[in-house]
Amino acid sequence: MKHLLRCGFWALVSVQLLLADFVLLVYSWVTVSFGRPNFWQSLLHMNQGPATLSRAQWVLFGVCFAGFLLVVGLSVLLVRVVLRFLATTRLRRLRYGIVLLLVSGGLAAVVLHVDRSWSISKELAVRFEPTTFLSDNFRPLAPADVAFPAEKTNLVVIVAESFEDTFTDEGRLGANLLPRLTAMRDRGLSFRGQMPVFGLGCTRMAQCAMLYGIPSVSYSFVSNPFREDFGRQFPCRIPSVLALLSAGGYATAYVQGGSMDFVDTRGMFEDVPGLFCFERKDFEKKYGAQALKISFGAQDELLFPESKRILSELASGDKPFAFMCKTVNTHNRCEYLPEDAPHPRGSTFENVLLNCDGLVGDFLDWLARQPFADRTAVVVIGDHSYHGKIADRNPSAPRREFNLVILPNGEREVIERQFATFDWAPTFLELIGCRIPEGRMGLGVSLLHPNARTLLERFGFERVNLEVRRYDKAYESLVYR
Repeated sequence: MKHLLRCGFWALVSVQLLLADFVLLVYSWVTVSFGRPNFWQSLLHMNQGPATLSRAQWVLFGVCFAGFLLVVGLSVLLVRVVLRFLATTRLRRLRYGIVLLLVSGGLAAVVLHVDRSWSISKELAVRFEPTTFLSDNFRPLAPADVAFPAEKTNLVVIVAESFEDTFTDEGRLGANLLPRLTAMRDRGLSFRGQMPVFGLGCTRMAQCAMLYGIPSVSYSFVSNPFREDFGRQFPCRIPSVLALLSAGGYATAYVQGGSMDFVDTRGMFEDVPGLFCFERKDFEKKYGAQALKISFGAQDELLFPESKRILSELASGDKPFAFMCKTVNTHNRCEYLPEDAPHPRGSTFENVLLNCDGLVGDFLDWLARQPFADRTAVVVIGDHSYHGKIADRNPSAPRREFNLVILPNGEREVIERQFATFDWAPTFLELIGCRIPEGRMGLGVSLLHPNARTLLERFGFERVNLEVRRYDKAYESLVYR
């Protein structure tokens, strides 16, 4: 009986050590290997056949496996040392229970760290399913395919952090937290019906979709098992909207308070020759430490003055221009509110939104007074829905990104479509008068084409949301390096 109990004890210890060490090792490995190919990318290729692994992936696999064996061996030795130590103390009769408690506590910490752990196997199974859906519906767009109008229109895009339509719904929140922008939207053009397709729920992936017309999704995870792949290598094989406009004679500029090195934002713009960037290090150099009041970098109170200066310089040149900036105050980890900002609402969250609404509204008012306003299309677009928990009387109601468009001709219309973030890429081009074949770019379809249906309109949200999770080898080779 004693022998069976001892065997059972070591079996329990071994299983828990194997699981705990494996999960911790994988998380550590993925955390330090942001670039491709990483551990899970290697698993994906292994599923397609060992011959698909590159030499680098085999090395990663070998190092990972050797490290796993080493960690397990050290863990077993540590357990034996603890048992022998406890055998010399007053706790010797409880030594097996103490060791089991210590080991199970470590495993519990791992389980708590791996959120949605029960769905890991299902999600990975979906990721390993091959498909040709993306490559079948992919349309490359080259600079030669873009027909520019005789008189070119400037493009200004303001990517508003976490702005969603929920914030304008007084019935759901008890107040319209974007009053100025809502009023401007009602006087202009807007598109309703954006759907939260998988992989577009973070700033960097949303911007990739807006600029390239593709969902940048892959098969690794960092912290959250199923989040978008932060390690995508840019530039893509296909040109971005800014690259197409640059090839058409546009001057280009991009401004953000954060660092361009964060999750390779800089790489996303490498295909734009002559792009002028103003980022965290530039704010710090110009304003000093007072510029960095948010964890990501400079606050929006500095972003918009610099945006005005840069836009004025672009407009003074002899080229049309494309300008893009990214706000940050409303990110749920920041929720930055200046001390002198109004505090009409009870929560900091609501006051931050009202403050940002005013900042963007002031910037749009300034744009409307500029000499170049009559030849400039302006787009304010939320990158994704708000990440944090919001006070909501109807949690099951859809949460979709906010957008408004101000065109030089003053067009006023609400266009209802079912679309995803990647449909903005061809829409940006057609908003400034460009014509592209069938209104398509990447996986996106221009929302100004009434007869060209988006992927969501053709196949439905559920199908598209599933297919972007799967592995499409031809799509990977078409799009990425």
